[in-house]
Amino acid sequence: MNYSQDHPALSLAGLYHDTEHPERQDLLIEKMIYSQPLLDLDEASTVEAARRSIFMDAIALEQLMEVALKDEALLSEAKAKRALSLLKTYIVRGLYNMTRILKGEFIEFLKQFDLLANFF
Repeated sequence: MNYSQDHPALSLAGLYHDTEHPERQDLLIEKMIYSQPLLDLDEASTVEAARRSIFMDAIALEQLMEVALKDEALLSEAKAKRALSLLKTYIVRGLYNMTRILKGEFIEFLKQFDLLANFF
């Protein structure tokens, strides 16, 4: 993924695979908005990328959290359910990485914009 306000939205591709039903394999391509890789060999670069990521934009993060909390049962198409599941996975991984990299700074950010309550 790449996120830059100077660049247009990019696509993120992922392979959906159900081990219990191998016939349910599909390539999912989702259009993504700005994000930057969080993990890098250089800790300072990683922290800077985390601070500049979409997860530090309160409005965008609120929308991502809405997606992460959306009930897949409300969708009727199997492909839509798989796409939502994949997006939820990426969002949760991003949140995990933010807390791992920025620690208390990210928690304070969540508190500042009253977003911490969304986790409970």
